[in-house]
Amino acid sequence: MAAAAVGDKGANILPSHAEAEIDLRTTPGADPDYLFKILETHIRAQGYYLSNSAPTDEERNRYDKIASLIPSRGSKAAFTSIDSPLGAWAQIALARTFGASGGNANVVRIRMMGGSVPTDKLVEVLETPFLIVPLVNNDNNQHSFDENLRVGNLINGTRAFVGLLQAPL
Repeated sequence: MAAAAVGDKGANILPSHAEAEIDLRTTPGADPDYLFKILETHIRAQGYYLSNSAPTDEERNRYDKIASLIPSRGSKAAFTSIDSPLGAWAQIALARTFGASGGNANVVRIRMMGGSVPTDKLVEVLETPFLIVPLVNNDNNQHSFDENLRVGNLINGTRAFVGLLQAPL
C-alpha cells in the first residue's frame, strides 16, 4: 500500500490518492474471476463507486467514495489428489529413494502449496495429472533479495528427482 510520500520521503500531508495491490491465491473451485467478483462486491458494499481506470474529474465530483479496481492476470489452481495413483507412485518412489519401507515413512505430503505456480495451462493442454516436488528449505526467503538454498536441500532434491525418474510407473 502507498499513499502520498512514503518511506524516507514521508510527510505529514493529506494524499490525493492511495494505491494498494492485492495478490489473490486461487484454490480449486475459486478461480480468478470468482475471487475478483467477490472482492468487487465487498468494495461496493463499503459504499465505493468503482471505476475500471483512473477516476475522471467528473467521477470525482459525482462520488464521495471512489476507487479503481483493475484486474491483472490470473491463473486457476490445478489439483491432483494426494491419494491419486500419481500421488501413491511418488510416495513409494520417494520412500524407496530415501531408504524407508512401507511407502509411508519419511515422506512429507502436503495437499496444496501456497505458491502460485502457473500449472493450470499445462494441465489443461496435456490433460494429465501433476505433482510438485519442492527442493527448497522452508526458510529460503523465496522471491527476496536474500533468497537462499541449503546445499543439503539441493542434494536431497537431486536424489528425489533421480529416484522419481528411476521408479516404474
